[in-house]
Formats: sequence, C-alpha cells, structure tokens
Amino acid sequence: MFGGMAALAAIWLMLGWTVLVSAQAAQTQLTSEPQYVTAAIAPSVRAELSGAPEHHSGLDRVVIRLSLSEPISASEEVLRRAFEIDGGRLELLLTVEGRADLWDVVLIPESSADLVVRFVPPAGCTVDDQECLELLRVSNSPSLTVPPATMHFTFDDGPNPNSTPFILDILKRYNARATFFVVGRLAAAFPQLIERIVNEGHTLANHTWAHDDLVELSEEEFDRTLLRTQRTLGAHATHCFRPPNFRYNSGTVERAAKLGLQIVFATGDTDDWRRPGADVITANILASAKPNAILVLHDGGGDRSQMLEALEASLSELSAQRYVFEPVCE
Repeated sequence: MFGGMAALAAIWLMLGWTVLVSAQAAQTQLTSEPQYVTAAIAPSVRAELSGAPEHHSGLDRVVIRLSLSEPISASEEVLRRAFEIDGGRLELLLTVEGRADLWDVVLIPESSADLVVRFVPPAGCTVDDQECLELLRVSNSPSLTVPPATMHFTFDDGPNPNSTPFILDILKRYNARATFFVVGRLAAAFPQLIERIVNEGHTLANHTWAHDDLVELSEEEFDRTLLRTQRTLGAHATHCFRPPNFRYNSGTVERAAKLGLQIVFATGDTDDWRRPGADVITANILASAKPNAILVLHDGGGDRSQMLEALEASLSELSAQRYVFEPVCE
C-alpha cells in the first residue's frame, strides 16, 4: 500500500513541476514580446499626391496635397524624410485643419526642368523611433510631376543678314528654339542663314515668296507663292504658314489647306515692327507671357536693333521664371 501511495505522490510531483515549468515559459514569452506595433502587422496606409498646377513656370511656389487613407502619428520633421524632390526643394509641410491625414506640401521650383515629387517611406527606422515606424505602414510610393510651361517665339520677314545672326546668338545663350517664318526669295538669297537656322535646332515656316498679300491674289498666284517657297525650303519646310500682315479670309484658309498648309497666328502682339522702343517691346513680350503663348517678332523689314535688345531682356526674365522655348512648328 505504501508503495502505491509513493508512486501516486511521485506522479503528482512530476505534474506540478511540469505546470510550473510551463507557466514560467509562458511568462518568459509574454515579457519578451515587443511593446510596439510593427508595420508588418498594422493596417496599411495609402498615400496620394494631388492638386498640382499644370505648370510651375512663373510661380514662386507650388503647393500640392498629401492625403493619407488614415491619420498617422508623424511630425513634419519625420514626414520630410519621406519626400524625394527633383528640380526644386521642399519648403514647408502644413497640416490641413490640424488633421494628421492631410498635409499641404509647399515646394520651391529651382530649374526649368520637370519638378518631380515622390513620397517614399524612409528605410532604416529603429524601434526607438515610433513616428518613423508609423511611416512604414504606408504601402505605396506615389509620385507627381509638374512640368515647366512652354512659350513659342516666332520671327517673320527674314532671313536678314543684319539681324538674323544676332537673333540666333541670343537664342543660343538662353537655350531657346524658335520658328522662322521666312520669305521665300530671301531664303533663296541667303542659304547660309537658312542652314544656320536649321543646324541650331530651329524650324522654318512659309511667309510667301515675296511677302505677298494673299487676299489679293488669284488662286493660281496664291498657289505659286506658297509652293515656290515650300520648294525652296525643301526637306526643312514644315506644314505651317503665316499670311503677311495677318491678311487672310475664308478663301485663304481653304486654299492653304488644299496645299497641306495651316495658318499659325499669335496669342500676343509685341508691336516690334512699330519700333516703339526696346522697353515697350520688352513689356509687350512679358505681358503676353503664358503657357503655350505664340509671340511674333520680326528679323526682316528694316532696323531691328530695338527688337534685339528686347529679345535679350525678355529671354533673361522669362528664363528666370523657368519658361522653356520651343518651335511652334516642327
């Protein structure tokens, strides 16, 4: 009997020891668990960048919106680490109405290239940086691009050896490309200028053979003046033409279309042909500055010194506003 009781006591002792060891192990496991919620097991958050203007040219600052699918506990300082910016810099992050899921992002453009903004949660967060760990919950990396605005400078009535070379020098200094609406007989007379225009990245368009009034021409004369100019320009001819003095009617449009040509007008008048003074011409150019503006200047028809001075001043100012300058006709 004593042997049976001894065996039973031994079993109870072993069971008690096992329970004690299991409890200690469980206690050890509980106390070693981390005291924060990691990005791997927390609900993910999605970010969105929106509200960008169409262009950054002419703007001192660009403001876009960072939206999060739910609030996160991250300060401005921490959020800054998640932004990657090309073509500018981050100036401010401002909460919208004190919300932790909406921020206004204030950027300063610094070049005439694309302003590119990316929101990329930073790597290398430590367990001691709770706000940084919160950013790791963001499951995507949105980006947004704000391009510069393009303006189109055009030059009529040339080429002219007394002004066209100086125009080309100025355009080169500002990395500007333009379209020259040339008079056919002048293009034939100064092929070296035509060659330089093309070699420096500019394009050519049709301004009739002899600066003709298209409204007064017969259909045969109309076709002749435009086609002769197109043949002179050869492979460098584009589909664009501009009626001298902007004289046209419905017949002008229809006849040109049959020849595969399209009228190119202007969005702003510089009045350089009146020679009102370089300051006035400059003011007219800057007043007409806007995205996709088409400006008309003249490299033929007399003294163009005022225009040259105004072109230099205008390109200097507009370049500082981060405009880019491309041909209107390719």
